[in-house]
Amino acid sequence: MGLTPEELLSGPRGRRLCLELAAQDPDVTNAVFWTSHAHDASSGASASFGWGRREPDREFSPETVAELVESASTMVTAETVGRALEYSVCSARYWQEPDGRDVLAAQGRMIAALRPMAEAVAACAGIEWWTSAPAHHWLVEYDPPQGLAEQTALDPVTDVSRVRERIREWRRATVTEEAVAKRDYPEDPEYPRTGSWWSLAGWYRHTVSRLPDALALMEDSYGPKVARTFPVHGGSRVLEIRTPEDWVKLCRNASVDVSASRRHDWFRTTGRAGEWVLPDWDAVAEQWDGVHLTVAAYLAGAGRALVVDESRASVIAGWDPDTTFWLTNTLVLADLPPQDWVLDDEGGWQPPSQNGAGVAS
Repeated sequence: MGLTPEELLSGPRGRRLCLELAAQDPDVTNAVFWTSHAHDASSGASASFGWGRREPDREFSPETVAELVESASTMVTAETVGRALEYSVCSARYWQEPDGRDVLAAQGRMIAALRPMAEAVAACAGIEWWTSAPAHHWLVEYDPPQGLAEQTALDPVTDVSRVRERIREWRRATVTEEAVAKRDYPEDPEYPRTGSWWSLAGWYRHTVSRLPDALALMEDSYGPKVARTFPVHGGSRVLEIRTPEDWVKLCRNASVDVSASRRHDWFRTTGRAGEWVLPDWDAVAEQWDGVHLTVAAYLAGAGRALVVDESRASVIAGWDPDTTFWLTNTLVLADLPPQDWVLDDEGGWQPPSQNGAGVAS
């Protein structure tokens, strides 16, 4: 089953993807820049360029921007959609208010204007992998040591004996953090405090399944220039998160209360005040070796307040799309050599031979 336009427009990251596609049109680019600047909670009163200050040539209301989006001339191909996906992922932030473009894309008039774009994306050839289970798994080591081929991702893999215990440690630490937060943190969700905002059981073990596409899908990226990928075999019990409802089901089956520890960050990013939960990854590990977040589920669900029941909700935060997180010690290196990728001048990942550069090994 493919991604529907409704699913794409239901999530902040999906709407942002559609807006970035529309912004290929120069008129839309200009209008979106100035209008989103006015909607960005962290922006100043004006924007500066070089030695002087540039003011907009005209005022752009959200309605005007929506009209420009509806008449935009844009190309919707696997390449342009992939680049828009990258922009959407890189602009995600769960520790503060959404940026101005996300705010703009969430307005009702804009959602309606973006629907043709969402329909074109849903019908685009080449994005079928957004909804599929992984056929391969790759460990990724960014900016690896030069000249040390023997010192690779082998060490993290051979440490898998501790994976299961680390998940248990995560649960104990999360429960402790929540107790401290209930005791010490202000109950006012608008209080300017930040803390834990991610949804993962740490960053212990994760793989991607699509190369080189997934290399660019990094939230809050620090800008790596080289990636070394290692083919691995994982366990056969991999849970697919294909829709936000799959995440909600995990929370309903077994959850950990994080209301106090996530209260302030998740209020800022979603606007919701209330009780918050995460899947109990220790309980999930009893049944599954790993959990794979599809691109489709990410676009539809990441950054939203996903309703679990009448009092509780959850957020998918800090989990890159097309990433499998491993909960048990089933991951082993394949008997194949690693592959290096380098970031080219256009922002794409290429093998060194195609980029005119080399990676020492």
